Amino acid sequence: MRIAVFCSSVETIDPRFLVAARVLGTLIAQRKHSLVYEGGATGMMGALAEGAFLGKAEVIGVLTQAELRKQKPPTSVTRLEV
Repeated sequence: MRIAVFCSSVETIDPRFLVAARVLGTLIAQRKHSLVYEGGATGMMGALAEGAFLGKAEVIGVLTQAELRKQKPPTSVTRLEV
């Protein structure tokens, strides 16, 4: 199953939310699901993707060209759709 998640990508966020996002990514991977997300590398989005990626899940990031130019490119993805 592919699970789409959209959450905050700001870097200045309560660390508890980063932990929760990483845990969610890990749970997605443990259940053998795929993650589809906004494609960001920071904030909750980055933590979510990292948790899923480290758990060996398929991680699909979706970014526009404009967003790709504005932000740090994601590293915890198996595929990036631009």
